This record gives sequence, structure tokens and C-alpha cells, in this order.
Amino acid sequence: MKFQEFVDHKKTVKVGVVGFSAQKFDISKAKAHIVEAFDKIEKDFSPKNIHCISGLTDLGIPALAYREAKKRGCR
Repeated sequence: MKFQEFVDHKKTVKVGVVGFSAQKFDISKAKAHIVEAFDKIEKDFSPKNIHCISGLTDLGIPALAYREAKKRGCR
């Protein structure tokens, strides 16, 4: 898939996050993957046009992604 498939007429990209929320996982490895993903997406889009979306669970992988998005000024 291409990022363009997720872009609406306002040039907003919606980044869906799926991952463990209750099970054990390697937090530092997960953070590294999340940072890498956001770095790649920010190459093509302004942070203000990136929306981080998950199932509203503020635990595990989604929580890490939400924190990274907030740090970068994403919604």
C-alpha cells in the first residue's frame, strides 16, 4: 500500500497502530520501531497532518505510539 491511499483532500494521513496492549513485549524494541515508522511518515507529511489512530486503548503498543505522536506534534 502507498501512503497516498490514506490521504484525504486535506492532506491528512491517518496512521493506524495495532499491537499488544496487555501482553508482555520488549518496550525498547517497540519504541524503536515506532520512532522509525514516524520518521518515515514525517519525510512525506508535516507532523500537523499526521493523525495517530488506535482502538482507544492507552496501554502497551498503542500507548507508546500515542506518546510519540504527541511528542512530534501529531494528533
